[in-house]
Amino acid sequence: MLCAGHMSTTNFKAALKDELLDVEDAESVISQEIPSLLAKMDPTMELLVSYLSGTNLGVMELLTAIKLVMGSLGLVKDPTKSSQRLLRGGELGEGQDGEGQDGEQDGEQDGEQDGEQAAVRMELDKAEEELQVTEYYLSEEQSNNRARALSVAFSKLECCPAITTVQCVRRLYKPEETLSLINILRTELIRDGWTTRYLDKSAAADDGEEEASDGSIRIVADLLCRCIDSVGPSGWLANDALLAQYGGQRETGDFFAQLKLEVSAALEGIEEAVRLRGILTQAVKYGASLQQSQSLADTGGRAGGEGVRTGQDRAEKGKARKGKAGKGKAEKGKAGKGKTAPASEGQLGQVSLQQTATLESRMLPFGLKHKVSISDHKVVAGGEMVKRSKREKGLLISKRVGPYSLESIRI
Repeated sequence: MLCAGHMSTTNFKAALKDELLDVEDAESVISQEIPSLLAKMDPTMELLVSYLSGTNLGVMELLTAIKLVMGSLGLVKDPTKSSQRLLRGGELGEGQDGEGQDGEQDGEQDGEQDGEQAAVRMELDKAEEELQVTEYYLSEEQSNNRARALSVAFSKLECCPAITTVQCVRRLYKPEETLSLINILRTELIRDGWTTRYLDKSAAADDGEEEASDGSIRIVADLLCRCIDSVGPSGWLANDALLAQYGGQRETGDFFAQLKLEVSAALEGIEEAVRLRGILTQAVKYGASLQQSQSLADTGGRAGGEGVRTGQDRAEKGKARKGKAGKGKAEKGKAGKGKTAPASEGQLGQVSLQQTATLESRMLPFGLKHKVSISDHKVVAGGEMVKRSKREKGLLISKRVGPYSLESIRI
């Protein structure tokens, strides 16, 4: 059902329409609960990846899935755990104050010490369990599932309307969670190699890693803009203390400066690639046209050769019936001495390619155009191969545009 895309919010809403009569904003509740339940059922995130890949999802489902993946990676803090730790710390502090005030009561002190030791043991056991779960989650297979889930969710979220995405981010994400999402997008920008210079020789790419697609920069840039817009100018000014929690007062002001530098580096790389493409476009077009003309010449030569073979077969059969096949071949052999057979168009294409392989032709052919030879045969209706007439060849030759040339006008 997940792979077929049947577990959509619309289908759940239609199936549970009687139970959801008294529920306000049932669609948003369902869209948030489905990814959460899939993540609880399968902590490996395989079900969530199948759900993201095969289902037509909205903004709410995609943002909920991204939030779950961020939580599994430890990028989003769980508020319940932090509040429990604060409460336990307060209880321990009150116990220590009580011990200082009631030092005369030895029995109560021993009981409190035993309770503290039991609590410490329980904390250690929980920490061991969490460590084992974390090691399992951070294995190579699980990290691949999370990376796939993020990539699919990002690509689908970029296709959603920008205004709806900004509103849903403000509704679902806290400011610290939005900051974590921005940091993930910055990491994607760096990991895909967009912040490195296009002509940087020191940055050697790993052979095992897959190259990023050309559209990934557009997805990351668009989602970065939406996340920054969701916080807003007043939100960034009011949450300077939030940025200070991640690295001190210095990084509070350097956050946007670093983001600006990374985006500027990506923009410089794109400009370099566009400039190189403008320089090499003519050479690439010349090579493509040369290969295309060679393939057309090969197909034309094969078709012409097949037509000649069928004609020869028919002539030989006629001559064999008359009993003059041997004499005709002998006469043709005598007449053909000292003459060269005309080369087919395929052979001419090979010769032209050999001629272009000289030292002078290794220079970049800026402004050059390869002359495509007109084939002797053409395909008409029904797939029949017909030989072109000389008049038709002359008409096609007259329609050709003249070669590129420079002329100086002196006055």
